[in-house]
Amino acid sequence: MESLTPTQLKKLKEHKYSATGTSLVEPYMQIFWRWLVEQIPTTWAPNTLTVVGLILNIATSTLLFMYSPDGKSEAPRFVYLLCAIGLFLYQSLDAIDGKQARRTNTSSPLVFVGLATVVALNMGKDLDWMMYELFAAIFLFYMAHWQTYVTGTLRFGQFDVTESQLMIIAVYLTNFIFGSTLWDLTATTPINVEVLQNKLRNHSDKSFVYYLCNGLKYGFDTKVSVTSLPTLECRNNLSARSQPNVVNELLRKECENGFMYGPFETLPFSSYRVSPLGVAEGKYSKKKRLILDLSAPHQSDIHFSINELIDKDTCSMSYVKIDNAIDIILKYGRHSWLCKYDISNAFKNCPILPSQWPLFCIKWEDKYYFYVRLTFGCRSSPIIFDTLSQAICYIATNNYKVNNILHLLDDFLTIDPPHAEGERSMALMMMIFKRLNVPIAMHKTVGPVTCLEYLGIILDSEKMEARLPQEKVDRICEFISSISVKSSCSKREVLQLLGHLNFASRVILPGRSFVSYLINLSTKAKELHHFVRLNKECRIDLEFWLRFLKNWNGINMFYNSTYISNYDMELFTDASSTIGFGGYFGGKWFYSSWPTEIKKHHKQ
Repeated sequence: MESLTPTQLKKLKEHKYSATGTSLVEPYMQIFWRWLVEQIPTTWAPNTLTVVGLILNIATSTLLFMYSPDGKSEAPRFVYLLCAIGLFLYQSLDAIDGKQARRTNTSSPLVFVGLATVVALNMGKDLDWMMYELFAAIFLFYMAHWQTYVTGTLRFGQFDVTESQLMIIAVYLTNFIFGSTLWDLTATTPINVEVLQNKLRNHSDKSFVYYLCNGLKYGFDTKVSVTSLPTLECRNNLSARSQPNVVNELLRKECENGFMYGPFETLPFSSYRVSPLGVAEGKYSKKKRLILDLSAPHQSDIHFSINELIDKDTCSMSYVKIDNAIDIILKYGRHSWLCKYDISNAFKNCPILPSQWPLFCIKWEDKYYFYVRLTFGCRSSPIIFDTLSQAICYIATNNYKVNNILHLLDDFLTIDPPHAEGERSMALMMMIFKRLNVPIAMHKTVGPVTCLEYLGIILDSEKMEARLPQEKVDRICEFISSISVKSSCSKREVLQLLGHLNFASRVILPGRSFVSYLINLSTKAKELHHFVRLNKECRIDLEFWLRFLKNWNGINMFYNSTYISNYDMELFTDASSTIGFGGYFGGKWFYSSWPTEIKKHHKQ
């Protein structure tokens, strides 16, 4: 390594630091720096001050890197506070090293370019931009000293190093108060929108493609008719207030997954709506999840709920039925191949338009959060999410010839003929999900098989039958028994019972005729907590259901749904209330008088 020449050594000894500038902030900071240097012992070398500040800055920046190695994950709040303090101490100590040198009559030739690098690393969330920031910072540093070499004076502008450092400190403090997610003001989704748009390039409905892709990129309009609502904070439901540990854990997971942002001391919105937070527990799975009650406030003459501001008609949609799957199995015959797929987190893969984030806020333990993805409980979430499912079905059918695919929101079913390779549909569907980056619940992915559970019903193409799982039959019987012993029950219980019976009627087709009294009863009460009295007709229907379910084998054979009229079946009947009944079926006649017990019942 070559040593400096005598001429160079002479120049080094003769060098005097010279700087000028028009900084907006530095004149005020000089007052603080002059006071600070007086507090430093004269035994401290100028370089020591700079090195101490450097070590503090590197330590806090390293801590930030440990918590957020990719520059995208949110670090704990205290880390941002430490980074702000570390950078402020470095700035202050670096600013007074020259003053300390003049106090102690020593020189300090130490130059450090690391600050610019640390700043660029701290501010980098996008890797390409981060590398640009690194280059720009070091290049600017080099040019400043080249200017000094040529002119003999280091010149600072109005917005220079001091202003830049204070701005970064302000960003750290903002992250400490509000969290780093405050800066993520754009919609996010795991879906690869570019690949999706390319796969839909031949779709005939261009407006559909634009709506879906634009919504995934920039956020979906949740169809709330009035978005400028006055600030309102609703109290959380008892189900949440009584389970604080559960809520804390669920909120943590929601934030980690990017479904919501928070916690914040204050919300970054001028006006907002805080809806009640609740906890719903699966009655049988016991799995707990957060529920945002967007129908609150209830019965308010002043404030509308979020769901009240979403038009029902624009959000209505028809769903696939189990009969649709049975029809395809009947078409292909025995041993048709079945495959099932399920999208994880469903609605929460679709972002909300950022301007509507203030409508989906919650408050918990004096901290605020807000959803940035579609939520369960929002009236428009199903129809918005279904556009993604429709697109997946289109891609599977038109791009990859998966010809028989059904979906109900996030549940997909493919059916293949017995002679076909069921593995082909499974492989193609999994490839589509992977390329689109659609998250799949692998524990719910099944196939190819000849028997699986879809929409809660067991489909068996080997036996050509649909079955209710025995555990669900037992649950329905248990629920009916618990209701039957009561003289009255709430509207909520009646609706829950109807849900069970309507589910069973998917397989027990005649059962649809034995729920009319319950449906009529449910209309008698206005609110879910209001009670209604079980009349005689309802009890007879419940007795029928209970007796049937306890003696039924749970099986319903597939039948051709094209035979739906009495003309197709050659079935015609008639009856007289006093004499008897008769009919014609398949070319033969039948008749009979009413049994004695029915006559007695009729007289009563």
